Amino acid sequence: MVSAKGVQPNFTITPDFLVCRLETRIGGSADCALEVNNCSTAPLSIDFVKVCEIEGAIIVIKDPKAKPIKLQKFSDTLNDEELNVISTCKKIIDPSCFRLLGASETGNLQVNPLSKVILKIVFGEPVDPLLKGKKKEKSKGTSPPKPKKYFIVKYNLLAGSKFIKDLIFIEIDMTENKEITLNDIMKKLLQVEGKVDETNVNMNRQLEKMKKLEETVNYQAAKIEKLENELRKKNLIIFGIPKRAEEDIRHLERDGPRNNKEENEDSTGSKMK
Repeated sequence: MVSAKGVQPNFTITPDFLVCRLETRIGGSADCALEVNNCSTAPLSIDFVKVCEIEGAIIVIKDPKAKPIKLQKFSDTLNDEELNVISTCKKIIDPSCFRLLGASETGNLQVNPLSKVILKIVFGEPVDPLLKGKKKEKSKGTSPPKPKKYFIVKYNLLAGSKFIKDLIFIEIDMTENKEITLNDIMKKLLQVEGKVDETNVNMNRQLEKMKKLEETVNYQAAKIEKLENELRKKNLIIFGIPKRAEEDIRHLERDGPRNNKEENEDSTGSKMK
């Protein structure tokens, strides 16, 4: 109600629109802030009277060749899709999904002279107490396309008994199950093939690294065996076979066991003679 002494209400509401569209996902919330500016020297009283609140859903068939149209948040008219939802919608929502923050429980907003007030219309789909805390089961396989869900509320704005304007708030549930097409499957297959090829390349690289490591291990094993043999040679003591003063490992490797055998035979033969 407007209470003033001979002063006509003079105020503005920003933004100025007829339809406000809010987009959310399941379990999310959205809001729209309205700035009410009282330009008069008298207090201002505005009532937000809810006319109706409904819920509806339609299946939207999208043309893959059509360019996507960006949905405007504010407008002065309803589009064809919204009119179709309103004409087919029958479900009345109770309790309400919309709340007025900054106004009283009855929807009354008081604004002091020459001041501003921010009012928020908040959307949040109410949760069933029986379902609260329960996890939704994931569906197996491909599910059919999910209808596009709408929540719509309409308010009449009154200053006393004077009608100011209508405000329509539309919440659109953007959580949709997209219909899987052949093109989607082909794209997924190409992605999988690309990942398989990348995995094969990485596997071949790992095999090459393993082969090099195996060669290194074999080389190290041969080196260890050679060192062990060298250590054993130094620990052996042979009796009865003469050893030359200049004899060493290089001499033995060069002459070989045959020459050493001949020398040993000559030496033993001369001794026997």
